[in-house]
Amino acid sequence: MLTVLISGFTIFNMSNLYFYVSDSLNPYLNISKECFFVEQPLNGVVLYLWSNERTVVIGKHQNAARECDVRSLLADGGTLARRYSGGGAVFHDAHNLNFTFVAQSEFYDQNKHFDVIVNALKAYGLNAVVSGRNDMETDGKKFSGNAFYSKNGIKLHHGTILIDTDKMLMQKYLTVSKEKLVAHGVESVKARVVNLKELKPDIKKEDLIIKLRESFEKTYNTNAVDIKEKDFDASYIKNKQKFLASDEWLYGFETYENSVEQKFSWGKVEVNYKVEKDVLTGVNIFTDALDVDKIEEIKTYLIGKKLSGLSLVGEAVTDDVIGLLIK
Repeated sequence: MLTVLISGFTIFNMSNLYFYVSDSLNPYLNISKECFFVEQPLNGVVLYLWSNERTVVIGKHQNAARECDVRSLLADGGTLARRYSGGGAVFHDAHNLNFTFVAQSEFYDQNKHFDVIVNALKAYGLNAVVSGRNDMETDGKKFSGNAFYSKNGIKLHHGTILIDTDKMLMQKYLTVSKEKLVAHGVESVKARVVNLKELKPDIKKEDLIIKLRESFEKTYNTNAVDIKEKDFDASYIKNKQKFLASDEWLYGFETYENSVEQKFSWGKVEVNYKVEKDVLTGVNIFTDALDVDKIEEIKTYLIGKKLSGLSLVGEAVTDDVIGLLIK
């Protein structure tokens, strides 16, 4: 069978589907492999499945101290991780299954990705639907949160699948705002979500992995090639893990004494800023908005602007600023 070498991968040129399941529960290792798929792209679509042990993963532009009880998490032997995509904080344990789709723009089809999940769950008699800006629900409750990321024409879509996650620990570690809970008509984090095992007691992670692969291949009407451990660049993975575990990445977002915030249907925004003689000299934005690129754009835009001309005063971030985020 003919093979070719592309960006560190030995791949078969007869297929455009690639499948990989991590056997590690280390979030820094697992996220580094996501990064590798983005930065060393294959000519097709990758489905990557993985799990972490007792981990809170926050969005790229979130403030760790606001999103979870970091001290309690670390004291219990848990791990804090930050991803490259936007969105909100999530809790992972070994009974949660995470999925990642990575593809070049011409192969990327978000609807197909959701179809893979939906059709895999139909095998268990579960009816899943896409809900809101980035959730999946079944029986009226959330079992999956999704987020997205792109770099140099490569797009990533990843999310969680709650199978039998410890919801008491989820509630213990995540500090979801009361406004967000009220918006969903619930009083607690664990009341908002559902484990698939609550609906189908016989569901197992190992079996679901098989069902997801079958659905992946059926959706794209072709067989997937297995990616092996040897296909990863060991030096890249080691260096990326080190960075993902660093204080610089986890906590190094500078904060300033001035702060205004506002919640919108698409996410919450907090703008921290430093001002000297009416000019913004430092800006940081904490948000669970999904579009991470827009956050960088608005930070660049604000530096050097006059505060009085932006109406960044009072209790809210005004439309002058927020409009830039949602254009």
